[in-house]
Amino acid sequence: MIAAAALREVNPANSRSHAEKNVLRAIDAVASVLGNTRTVCRRSYIHPAILEAYVNGSTIAAVRHGTRATPRRAAGKLRVDEAAVLDLLKKTA
Repeated sequence: MIAAAALREVNPANSRSHAEKNVLRAIDAVASVLGNTRTVCRRSYIHPAILEAYVNGSTIAAVRHGTRATPRRAAGKLRVDEAAVLDLLKKTA
């Protein structure tokens, strides 16, 4: 979810090399939060479809955050970003 959110925040890439640089930045964001290396995060914590979707021009939908202190929830018990990642993964399956 962290990688998907990071990729949502960057502008769409105008070339494959630009996309790959943005993917590395997103992986670095995950590594920073989890305290692992880039390699460990890419192999173990980030679904490959999230990165592939970005390279192909798709990201999770923008989420409008309210002013509430708790994260917004989508239908059910998932947070809005979690539901957006799940939707993206379903679309790529």
